[in-house]
Amino acid sequence: MSTAASKDRRDFLANLALAVTVVPGLGILASQILQYLVPYEPQKTSEVLLTRLSQLPVGSSKPFKDVLGNELIAIRLGEEDVRVFSSICTHLGCRVNGGRPRAISSAPATSADSTRAARWYPAPPPRPCLPTRCAWRATTSSSRFRRRRPEMAQMNPSVPGWVRFIRARIPVNIEVFEELSKEPIPNHMKNWWYALGGTPLMLLMIQAATGILLTFYYRPSPEGAWETVHKITTEVPFGWFIRSVHHWAANLMIVAVALHLVRVFFTGAFRKPRELNWMVGSGLLMATLGFGFTGYALVNDQLSFWAATVGTNVAAQTPLIGEWILHLLRGGAEVGPTTLTRFFVFHIGALPSIVMVLVGAHIFLIRIHGVMELDAPEEVQQTPLTVEEDREGKKRFDPNRYFAFFPDHITTELMVGLFLVTVLAVLAISFPAHLGEPANPNETPLHIKPEWYFFPAFRWLKLTPLWLGMAGMMAAGAAFVFWPFIDQLFRRRNPRSEVGTVIGAAALIVVLIFTIWEALA
Repeated sequence: MSTAASKDRRDFLANLALAVTVVPGLGILASQILQYLVPYEPQKTSEVLLTRLSQLPVGSSKPFKDVLGNELIAIRLGEEDVRVFSSICTHLGCRVNGGRPRAISSAPATSADSTRAARWYPAPPPRPCLPTRCAWRATTSSSRFRRRRPEMAQMNPSVPGWVRFIRARIPVNIEVFEELSKEPIPNHMKNWWYALGGTPLMLLMIQAATGILLTFYYRPSPEGAWETVHKITTEVPFGWFIRSVHHWAANLMIVAVALHLVRVFFTGAFRKPRELNWMVGSGLLMATLGFGFTGYALVNDQLSFWAATVGTNVAAQTPLIGEWILHLLRGGAEVGPTTLTRFFVFHIGALPSIVMVLVGAHIFLIRIHGVMELDAPEEVQQTPLTVEEDREGKKRFDPNRYFAFFPDHITTELMVGLFLVTVLAVLAISFPAHLGEPANPNETPLHIKPEWYFFPAFRWLKLTPLWLGMAGMMAAGAAFVFWPFIDQLFRRRNPRSEVGTVIGAAALIVVLIFTIWEALA
């Protein structure tokens, strides 16, 4: 590396150390201080006293205060029709209805009651309500309320002007988002090992950001692919770092998806009613491997070119549709100028679209089924736990068993994200992405190897005839995708059968052995 590049790297490391360590640390410290300085306090209650009806003639009004000093005004419009307005209530004009049998007047604006005998009733302080739940009351003898615009009556004067502007133009019910954030999460999800689901999503976001930056310079052609990657690595400021982060994020994403599926498998979280979510997760694993395969080929150095050639040759041996897959990937019978273009389209267009659909379906299914509670009885694990059940008081949202999605789980995911950013920075700096010699279609390397995540398949194909190896991989892939239904067959014979777990453990051991074997070969 040149002297200028070394100086550039040193300056970058200094700035990165400041950004990764000091800034997030100060943010976390500030949040803890805020939590300490502004602790949660239960809402205080106030008491509202409405005057005796005999002292308030029909058609008149009278201001008064509650015990907390809130300014209120009562207006008597009829014999049993009293209305209350509050200067600090965000919805003015809530009606007060009086009932003769009980002789009690209720004030929805303050949730207060009083009798004609001027008895005191406890009530919470004035609170806002949705615009659809209360209407503007124009009848009042106070010019302070008469001249106020109706839409302004639904806005809290203490809210900043720009917030009122946004709320008026985007009338979104914030309670909907509050309900979504209250999703109950089982306590075992506080352990990082059980919260791996958000890790691939954060890595995918990093991949998208760095990938977009790389496409500013990359050209998907045999003449320009290697040259532009070399330019990004050696000439573009910080290009080596962005490419290295993209490279390591891809590897960590495959690891995270694989570990998440392993965790789901051995905890039985794929069983009823979550079978479809397992299938969606399997599709995400395959799409992630597709990202790795197409991205590795886009570098177009000697090893990646021949790895793509061998990989497409293997795909051509797929029964019935092998030739069609070969032409789809290569754009012809041989690896040519259109092959890189097709791989580029798959990498930045087709696969991201597929992944977005699968991620949306995955999150949707998690939302409607909930996260499985590990130690709960099987009938509880098979029944979705929703926010509605907590609101209806069914006592399943036990704080000793669950915690809130926001802010508790989100905080855990943010901590994991900060850790991932640190790990990616260290890996990118310590082990920058390698770039070999330019691709030469006329010279076959002595040792062709794919990326490490294809080592098990590569070793399997070395040990078996090609047709048998392809048939075995297709059978294993189908069994993997439809495993929840295969597991049901075992459990129908014996509900406590652990045959599925034994088969999964054996398959995992074989994959690890093949990976290490091929890595050492």
